[in-house]
Formats: sequence, structure tokens, C-alpha cells
Amino acid sequence: MRHTLLVDGNSIGHAAQNSNPLKSGEQETQAVFGTLRTLHAMTKAAPTRGARIIVFWDGESWRKSENPEYKANRDDDPEQARNRESYKQQRPFITRSLAYLGITQVSAANLEADDLIASVVRENQGRNVMTIISGDRDLWQLVGPNVRWHNPINYKHNAPKVRTLRHEDFHDSTQYGSPMAFLEGKALMGDASDNIAGVGGIGEKGAINLLDHWGSVKNMIMDVRQNQSDAIPEHLRRSYRKKFVTFANNPEAIKVFAANKKLMNLIDPVAPAPEDKKVVKIEQDMTGFAGVCEKLGFVSILRALDAWSENFKEAA
Repeated sequence: MRHTLLVDGNSIGHAAQNSNPLKSGEQETQAVFGTLRTLHAMTKAAPTRGARIIVFWDGESWRKSENPEYKANRDDDPEQARNRESYKQQRPFITRSLAYLGITQVSAANLEADDLIASVVRENQGRNVMTIISGDRDLWQLVGPNVRWHNPINYKHNAPKVRTLRHEDFHDSTQYGSPMAFLEGKALMGDASDNIAGVGGIGEKGAINLLDHWGSVKNMIMDVRQNQSDAIPEHLRRSYRKKFVTFANNPEAIKVFAANKKLMNLIDPVAPAPEDKKVVKIEQDMTGFAGVCEKLGFVSILRALDAWSENFKEAA
């Protein structure tokens, strides 16, 4: 069974941008170098050696029409804004390099990489082995039989507890009983990194406890509305009785939950059809790739061009 790597291009690229700075003249190059090195490492190391690589890129997200505040906070920090601008200048070098290496790249004008990866996973339905390559935990929703998630990013500080998430380890690694429970937990909490507010009063521990006991937010609302405080189990009463009863009886909070779940949902096909979908795939051109490396001063890659050619030939 062929193994395919579904790569969230901007997740890997932004992580590389935040690594040690590299420059060629005035041009920062660490995002390009780090992305290429990360993918090349995956062509050599088990269990991803020999896997086909497909890289997915973000378009302008449909979520902004649903919620204009979606990701509106991304440039609030001046340093983050500078990093994002530098990465934007480097991305053409990344896409050109991957094209020369023969790697398939996919984008759509109205969809994020998450949406495109989710579509491929749903179409696959567990028939083939797939690994999602990203640092974005939203993609945990897609883990299932034959589909795992892996974060290849090297962190200087605060390395995440979960680097690889498998179907059989889902509960132990996430504390949620299923990907749908994980989605509902996120919808309750909100996501500060995407500027999505939660329902209020329910954090991570509360969401985990709620979904562990009732299985779904719908079950919880029905039970609490019918039985009020008596619905709350004894071990949760001290910490969560008021919070859960307040949420279950607050139509506005329930609307927030429903809207958040739609915005975050990768399990069900809620995203619109792709617009201006592009699939870039050309034959490997190592002369063109070497030209990019020479321009950016990637001497270590130029010294190993034959190995890069062979490893990416299989990945393509």
C-alpha cells in the first residue's frame, strides 16, 4: 500500500521562518532552506522513506466571509508581522524549488490547506496509508485508520507533547474519545490563534470532562435542560455545575458553539467547492533546482544534488 505525505506547506514554512536567520545578501532564506531540509529528511527516514509527497497551500479562506474576525489578529505583534512579510517574500522560492524537484503542489483560491487535505482524506476513506505533515493541531480531526498526523518541526523551547498522533493512541494522546469530540471541544473553547472566541466559562479541562461524560455537546444540552443541576455528575459538580447549566440554557452561547464548529470542522464537507483550483506538477528539473540553490547560497544542498535528485524522484 503506497504511503502518501499530505504536507501543510505554510505550517512547515512558517516554522522554518522562525528558526535561525539565514540571508543571501538582503534576502532572508531560512524559510526556504528549512522547508527543503524538512521534506528532504522525510524522504530518507523511516517510516516516511519512499512515500509520495503532496504539498498543499492556503488560499483566501472562505471562513472570513462567515466570520470577518477570523485570523484578524495575526499581525497585531510587529515582530510577527515582519516575519510573515519575510516569509511571503520567500514563498515563491519554495514553490519553485518544489516544482523543480517534481513535487505535486495543490491550492485553491477560496480554501486553506486544511480544507484541501481534509478533502483528500475523506475521499481516501482509509484505503491508503497517509501521514499529514503539519504543526497545526486542527488537523487532528482527520486522524483515523491508516491516517496519522506528524509534526516534524524542531522547537527551541516548549516542544509539544504529541509529535505523532495515531488512531490507536487518539484518546491517550488528546484526552478526547474521538476526532468529533476533539472538534466539539475546540468549538467550546474557541481558538485564540485564529481569533475565534469560545462560548465562555468552559476551558480545556471543562471541555474534556463534558465530552467524556456526555459524548457530545448535544447530549449534554438535552440532559441539562431536562434535569438542570441534577444532570451534572457528582465528580463534576464542584467545578462545573454552574458553568455547564449556564451554557446549556444560553441560546447565544449555543449559537457561538454551532458557528465555531462549522468554522473548525474538517471532518464533514462543510467547506465550499474549490475555486480556481491549481495542481502544479512538472518533471524533475535538477538544473532549475540548482539555479535556485545557487541564487540563495545553499552550498550544502548543491554538494549533495545527486542524493536530493534520487530521494525526491521517489517522493514525486
